[in-house]
Amino acid sequence: MQRSLPVLLIALLAAALVGLWWLVGAAPPPAPIAGPPAVGEEAAAPQRIPAEADVVDRGDAVVRQAATNVGDPLLDDPDIRAGLCGFRGRVVDHKKAAVPATGVRIYRGAMDSVLTLQADLFGDAPQFEPKLVAGEAVTADDGRFEITGVWPRGVYLMFAGMGTDAPTHQVVTKTPSPGEVVDLGDVVLNHAGVITGVVYDADGEPMGDALVRAADIPGALARFFPAERFDPEGALLIREERAPVRVLPMPPWVKRVFDEFPIPTTRTAADGSFRLVGVMPGSNMFAVTAKHHLSFVRDSVIVRAGQEKDIGRVGMRLGEELYAKVVDTKGDPIAGAEVAAGSTLSMVPIDLAQLLGETNADGEIDGTGFAPGKVTVAARRSPKHAWVLAEPQSINNDVVVTLPATFGVDVAVELSDGTAAAEARFRLLRGKPGDGAAEMYMLGFTPPVELDGRMARAEEGGWRIDDLNKGVYTLLAEVEGQASGSAAFDLEDGDAVVTIKLRAPDIFTVRVVDQDQQPVKNVAVFAGARGDKVVEMPLNCGRTDGDGLVRIEKIRASSLRVSADPPRWGVVHGEVARGEEVVLTMLQPGGLRGVLLEDGKPPLPGKFTVALMRRRSGGPRGPLEGVPQMISAGLDGVFEVTNLQPGNYWVGAVNSLDTLRSPGSTFELAQAMFIDSSVPDERVEVAAGAVAEVRLEVGKKPLEGPTAQLSGTVMVNGRAAGGYTVIARLAGNRFAAEVDERGRFDLGVVSAGEGTVSVIGGEGGMFMGPGETVWSQQVELAEGEPKDLLLDINTSSIRGVVYTPEGAPAGKVFVQARAQIGKGGRSGRVRKFTNTNDDGTFEFRDVAEGVYTIRVEGGEGDARYEGEVENVHAQAVQPAVGVQVRLRAKILVTGTVDLAGLADRGRWRYLEFEERGASDGGLSQRTRSFGVGLRGDGSFSADDLKPGRYEAKLMVGFQGRETVTYSCGLIDVGPGGEKGLKLIPRPQ
Repeated sequence: MQRSLPVLLIALLAAALVGLWWLVGAAPPPAPIAGPPAVGEEAAAPQRIPAEADVVDRGDAVVRQAATNVGDPLLDDPDIRAGLCGFRGRVVDHKKAAVPATGVRIYRGAMDSVLTLQADLFGDAPQFEPKLVAGEAVTADDGRFEITGVWPRGVYLMFAGMGTDAPTHQVVTKTPSPGEVVDLGDVVLNHAGVITGVVYDADGEPMGDALVRAADIPGALARFFPAERFDPEGALLIREERAPVRVLPMPPWVKRVFDEFPIPTTRTAADGSFRLVGVMPGSNMFAVTAKHHLSFVRDSVIVRAGQEKDIGRVGMRLGEELYAKVVDTKGDPIAGAEVAAGSTLSMVPIDLAQLLGETNADGEIDGTGFAPGKVTVAARRSPKHAWVLAEPQSINNDVVVTLPATFGVDVAVELSDGTAAAEARFRLLRGKPGDGAAEMYMLGFTPPVELDGRMARAEEGGWRIDDLNKGVYTLLAEVEGQASGSAAFDLEDGDAVVTIKLRAPDIFTVRVVDQDQQPVKNVAVFAGARGDKVVEMPLNCGRTDGDGLVRIEKIRASSLRVSADPPRWGVVHGEVARGEEVVLTMLQPGGLRGVLLEDGKPPLPGKFTVALMRRRSGGPRGPLEGVPQMISAGLDGVFEVTNLQPGNYWVGAVNSLDTLRSPGSTFELAQAMFIDSSVPDERVEVAAGAVAEVRLEVGKKPLEGPTAQLSGTVMVNGRAAGGYTVIARLAGNRFAAEVDERGRFDLGVVSAGEGTVSVIGGEGGMFMGPGETVWSQQVELAEGEPKDLLLDINTSSIRGVVYTPEGAPAGKVFVQARAQIGKGGRSGRVRKFTNTNDDGTFEFRDVAEGVYTIRVEGGEGDARYEGEVENVHAQAVQPAVGVQVRLRAKILVTGTVDLAGLADRGRWRYLEFEERGASDGGLSQRTRSFGVGLRGDGSFSADDLKPGRYEAKLMVGFQGRETVTYSCGLIDVGPGGEKGLKLIPRPQ
């Protein structure tokens, strides 16, 4: 079995779930209402929408009315209606008592639910709205509900118990096939708790409208990244210099998404009181946020099931006060400038900012609610101008943002016959193609640059655009009867001149037919551009007409990958060149029947979830990514799926996803899959009109070669290390187990021989430091030996300070501690990570006793640094203090890979440097490889190389796992690095 496929499946599922949870609630929370009529039924009078007073308000949930699919003209098409699906079930509380008059909502996550954008970049400004509310209902007196008219093929999330003390989100693991209404049985609401309290402001007055949240995740995660500071009406400030757009104000849809994030959430009343319902039993991170105040975060609030816990008084603090001034290059103040500011974060180059408003007549503005340390501030003259991001500055000083001088660009538009265009339509975007300029515009993050008042006809012909900030831009031009054209230009040092060359119209035709070659109407068609393109993301190109045709005229490309997605038939892919027609044939669907067994018997109900995903096997690729279809096996282990488009499918069994009811349960599931990665999977070919058979066997397969048994006890500072994870690597096999509350672990039967045993975990579990190892040692097992280990770990701490090459404290740089550690000569590798504070200090807590190497990396752009100190002794009775690390400049290798000659730039690009020998170019005695990702324009910057000779290779990845490798030749890196390399990829 290839473990990479289960990993891929879980990654896709996790991405779908995370995307769904982040995008959930694109519309205002609607009242529970009936969906369209069930498949095969005539339309009936819609269910009465209850008034708010009709739904018992048992908590913070507010039930409101919203539109549904009812009245959608697409439902007049019998093929569409025949493909829609649905859910039915019964909502009960934790005691299995029916819950009447409560709302049930189904969210659906799929590519087509977020790809709502049309292809015309010159139309009205796009209003991006993810459409994820799939259907709603109100439970009857017996708790039963039915939701129909749901579009198939997606990842579904259920929200049940609206208006109760136990509103519950749950991933639906029984996905209906097209035309099917599945019975979910009893939907059991969480046995949740309630947190109450009162919030006061910094003056001791009750604070209304403060946001109160709780989540069953490790509180240490808030120290890793303070997500609670995110303001859905604020902005993101990106400190990566090469980012196409460095200031991202949040579009309106983000606020609607944020309000529906699936964790317990409420707002305080006018008297500061709150009642937070739906809190998961156990330890919860608790947070209160309010504008102009520091966030209040409590790492752990213990809530018991069914408990109403009064947390008492919550006092908010103003934090540090910001004084900022916006000036021009002459130092003169700029009145009316818009300002955004956020505390500078150390772990990532992205700061969470609030919009402070406009500067006064003296160009000044102030704000509160900032953390100590540095602050990042951005400003712009007006909504017509681009944002300017200043370097992080100390919050203790007056922060100054200098808006640069503006520049202009002279524009000429050349028609396909070589003559100059007399008239044209223009759209100016920030950034360049391939870097997200068009995509950010279409998603609503970056509006186009306002051209009114900036653009005028030039006396010598053409056009002139003035009053532009320095930066990179993409100018689009359109002339009637011509294909649109574009040109990127850089106003870094002064004015620019660009010529946009147009060509004959780009027309692509897509025809969709059934297996009898009859046209299929109302089929959604999506397209992804290839070759000469402006937009990287897939676009919605509309629906087929009565002849099964869609003409695509608004996408600039050399060719298109297209996908047709009717609900009844399944997704079909194809490719079409400019000026040609592609015929997509919907074949007669097939089916799948399988059996799931554990150790030869049907598994316990709900223990596993079967996942199904279509694989690409030699046919054309399309722009739509498939999402896994979830299936629950019956008591006899049998599962069935109908209406599958013929093709090759991946089928696997994963740990049950029924437990995914909160962020904490997501972490627990990931931890369980990390421990037990033995996921059975099969490939199966589904033929038109036929039912394929598949058999999945869950259970540990007998190990090859000699075996032994391994168990033991883990103690940390004399206490049982419950919650840690033990991993053994023996004879090329991996074995893992969680440490229980007594400190015991049991790996069972393992491979005999030599290997390592490692302990990972600690505060925050595996999510607090990917790859962090608390303890590691070698072990040797004889054949048949039962070994019981005692891993008695004593911890210490390491404290120190990092200095720049000039001797100043180096704040916010990455620090790593490594050691070869163990007892009795059986050593293993230990790794810990942290970042320095603003004053350059760092501390590693709870590190195992040993001798460590401290390695530091920092800086960005062309100014990157590294430093190292060896032989740092950490002992329980004598922590290592006063460690000093002096940074030095890193060797940089920068340049550009010429991507113009590639037939397809793929979905990702990665440049690898493989160490070679001396001047003969042969392999070195010990070959090492270093790699770096390419930016959209082909530029790269690597800082891991040492002086020597390397072979450069470009790897281009496509949908699925297809990769094409190009040779970029040999390069020699000297002691001072190499700058401005020009690499030309050639096929190997």
